[in-house]
Amino acid sequence: MWDLRTAYLDEGRSSTDEVASLRVEHDSAIEEHNSIAEDFEHLCKNFDSMVAGRNFMRDEVERV
Repeated sequence: MWDLRTAYLDEGRSSTDEVASLRVEHDSAIEEHNSIAEDFEHLCKNFDSMVAGRNFMRDEVERV
């Protein structure tokens, strides 16, 4: 860890700024992950609805 901090300081970067930047990047990645999870949940619900509709139509055709 000290080597990493020293490397940042040697490059003229503030380790505090870098940590803040990494936190922002982390928060952005979390938001993107949550968005993808929500999209996946919606897709699963839509798929389940389509399967239920298909099963209903199949049952109706079999009755006729």
